[in-house]
Amino acid sequence: MQRIWTTLVGYFDVPLLGASLLALGACGLPGCVFNASGNGTTDVALDTGDLTTEVSAAESSTGEPDPGGTQADDDGSTTAVDETGSDSGEPADPNTTTTTTSDSGNDPCGNGAIDGDEECDGKLVPESCAEIDAAYTAGAPTCDDACKLDISACVTCQAPKLKPCDDMSDEPLHALELGCDTVDGWDPTNSVHLNSKTLASLDSTAYRVVRRFGSDPDAWTPHAGSKALLIGTGNFEPADMNGVVTDKAGDAQYGGGNLNPDSKGSLPNELRVHTAKGGMSPFIECDGENDCSNTLSDQWNALSPKEAYDVAWLEVETVVPPGTHGFALDLAFFTAHYPEYNFSGYNDMAVVWIDSEAYVGNISYRHYGDMNSKYSPLSLPGLVGAGWMIHDGSKDPALAGTGYDADPNKFGSQGGASAWMTVEGPAVPGESLILTLAIMDLEDSSIDSALLVDNFRWSCLACDLAQTCGLRLADKL
Repeated sequence: MQRIWTTLVGYFDVPLLGASLLALGACGLPGCVFNASGNGTTDVALDTGDLTTEVSAAESSTGEPDPGGTQADDDGSTTAVDETGSDSGEPADPNTTTTTTSDSGNDPCGNGAIDGDEECDGKLVPESCAEIDAAYTAGAPTCDDACKLDISACVTCQAPKLKPCDDMSDEPLHALELGCDTVDGWDPTNSVHLNSKTLASLDSTAYRVVRRFGSDPDAWTPHAGSKALLIGTGNFEPADMNGVVTDKAGDAQYGGGNLNPDSKGSLPNELRVHTAKGGMSPFIECDGENDCSNTLSDQWNALSPKEAYDVAWLEVETVVPPGTHGFALDLAFFTAHYPEYNFSGYNDMAVVWIDSEAYVGNISYRHYGDMNSKYSPLSLPGLVGAGWMIHDGSKDPALAGTGYDADPNKFGSQGGASAWMTVEGPAVPGESLILTLAIMDLEDSSIDSALLVDNFRWSCLACDLAQTCGLRLADKL
């Protein structure tokens, strides 16, 4: 079975974590790390409805009614009749005289009418696949050059509608709506079964399961279920008895590093962030090895030295359900690099990586531009360019209590945050899918960033890599 590898990765070398890290056991220990495995005559056309008959000129001048191609004159001669019914005695103009075609399926495709055995014609096509067959739950058919319906985009969605199970659980993956089939009342019809799972963080303060992040009662709350996962490059205070995490103003600016591993020197080959054979043209000549979105190499190569710090990541493996062609996940990005480094390579970053037969490369990109489509990665410059960094910690109450708000006693201590975003990727029914999420500092370990992540869900339709996959603003709840 061809495997689909879908990965949110940062710039880090997984092997450097070491066998000892993966052997630390079940979640709940300080520095949680867990690991589990589990598609010659005068041609006159007679419109009889099903036959085309040839009639000789002699036959048509016997006094019998002429069915339309000629007309008998008083002297017994015949005169061609044009479409307007004129009788000029002159030969018919071939530009205005036509023969009537039959309804036997020989009508020209593309004449704007559905004739004979045609299934459609140009824009004459059903608006939805459900009009063709009620079994289809999504998609729209198109009309091919032979006036036959193309139903390749029609799907019968069997994507499970996931039921959150995190109300009474502090399991980090349950907070993302993953792995709930281990809870009583959940099964493959309403949950995502995980064949394996790993949360790799030597520092248990680098992530939290939260009902809310910060003091604002509405800004940073879950998009599904009761809890979300907060994961970052610094340290977070423990959640209180109500599941709320609040940090001191300015903490993200001066938080420093944590105990998670660093990756120094050249970028590990496993991340394959270099451009594919297509070079600067994304999604062309994908080589099955390197990043076919071509959005990662510039960010990494701009670093000097090329270093990633405080890497925290999680990884899950599952099998894509039948009738399921995509997935989505919601997230928000916080960084203390805002606003000083809005357009600098000196920034932190996260990556979504897909490895499949059809596509290999980053999926956490933002599409912009029309004539010359361009794509930027999930980092501060790209988000600022999109106008998605909408929260300024120096004045926005939405960031109060997150650590990305300004300390009045420390100049330039504020950070910023994006709006809630959705990252979408394609999936293939029945294939294995691996999803890895990570965040890391680049070049320094003192200025922190974080991701608030929630609401994994399956989708019926596959997104288009050049248009609809990648990052977009999340739907309003």
